[in-house]
Amino acid sequence: MSVTFTTRGALQKSVLRQANERLILNAVRNNPTISRSDLSRITGLSPSSISFIVNRLVRRGVLTEEKLEKYSQVGRR
Repeated sequence: MSVTFTTRGALQKSVLRQANERLILNAVRNNPTISRSDLSRITGLSPSSISFIVNRLVRRGVLTEEKLEKYSQVGRR
């Protein structure tokens, strides 16, 4: 069985996609409250790649996102 150029290209894309997903999932596992910008900084992936991959993982139910309030109290007490 020979592998055509198209098949190799698709295979390489699939391997790269899986590697990038694992990279993100490992970073999230180590720091569950990590932001997308920190994911980009830590993994070396571009912000647009992070958004694309995280959105895909959220749609698949692998990740969930929560908005964290920067300040839990407003004003003086």
